[in-house]
Amino acid sequence: MNLLLRANARPTVTAGLAAILVLLGSSCAGPPKRHAVPVEQMDAARLGEPADGLAERDKSFEEELAKRHKLALAVGYTHIPEGVDEVEGDRGVWVPALGLDYYYRLNEKWKIGLAADIEFGEYLIVDKDLNRHNAFILVALAGYELVPFWAVFAGGGIELEDHKNLGVLRLGTEYEFMFQRDWLIAPGLLADFKWEFTSWSVYVAGGRVF
Repeated sequence: MNLLLRANARPTVTAGLAAILVLLGSSCAGPPKRHAVPVEQMDAARLGEPADGLAERDKSFEEELAKRHKLALAVGYTHIPEGVDEVEGDRGVWVPALGLDYYYRLNEKWKIGLAADIEFGEYLIVDKDLNRHNAFILVALAGYELVPFWAVFAGGGIELEDHKNLGVLRLGTEYEFMFQRDWLIAPGLLADFKWEFTSWSVYVAGGRVF
């Protein structure tokens, strides 16, 4: 009888020891290992952008920084809320405009430049008894890049016109789309605050950095 009990107890003891060893092994192994995620992928995930796309954008911006000069031709329309069309008599005039911009990049964030614009149209500022015909605007600007390729700019200058010259304060913003490394397309919006009235312009610029 005792021999049978001892014989039956050996498998039970052996199974218990095996279970203890398994538990000890799992506790010593520690938590499961996690694979490190590259920082670029983490940043891209936060921005909702593929890692390859983010790297390509940064590379393009670095290439643009190496080229400090920018020359662009802009076409757009200028809206003068206080303007009155002489022919139709409607208040709130839209006139086509053409501009030439030059910028010099000082560093990663700042740039300075000149802009020369001409309006192709004639209108009246009735409240000021002011006639405007093909006005020419020249302004000096300073630009600051909030993020790569998106900049705000401000500056001052003069509007030249046969009837009366006016001082101008300009504020604006634009976003650059680069292609083939050196070329760009930049839609933008700006406001010109003049001594007698205010105008708003929307435009698309095309140019090159070098």
